Amino acid sequence: MWHWPSVEVHLDALALILSGDCGRTAATDNLLSGLRAIGDRIPRLPDAAG
Repeated sequence: MWHWPSVEVHLDALALILSGDCGRTAATDNLLSGLRAIGDRIPRLPDAAG
């Protein structure tokens, strides 16, 4: 099951990173850190292979 608000945040952040030619900057590091924090808060689904 998708958590759509989180997906939208990730898409917006990726668009910002891509608009900057994918260069690593303090701003992109900050965006990625925030995305990881969001991902860490979303419950994981059980592994289908396990």
